[in-house]
Amino acid sequence: MRNGLAAMPEGVEVVLVHDAARALTPPAVFDRVITAVRAGAPGVVPVLPVVDTIKSVRGPEHDEIKGTVDRSTLRAVQTPQGFKAAVLQSVYAQDIRVTTDDAGLLEMAGYSVRAVPGMREP
Repeated sequence: MRNGLAAMPEGVEVVLVHDAARALTPPAVFDRVITAVRAGAPGVVPVLPVVDTIKSVRGPEHDEIKGTVDRSTLRAVQTPQGFKAAVLQSVYAQDIRVTTDDAGLLEMAGYSVRAVPGMREP
């Protein structure tokens, strides 16, 4: 991402980060992400409510159930993730530890990340 941002031409306002795992993402999801970034959100991710029961675990083998997580506030994040280009560039210029996604970098830097509806797998 850092190299891609460095190669980006001047004047780009919105950057989308997308992975090959969701190659058939419908255009409507892209539209929702772009619209939310253009409306002022520094970062936007498409999400789906978590429907599985989630357990937290402990122990050296991670095989002891500690408890059940309240899934009502959990969301599974998808791509494309969208960002104001200047915000994403500034975050990548900082020395922030690695996260599992670019939205996590914004969160660590203190930016707000907005959620929009994602897509259900067929």
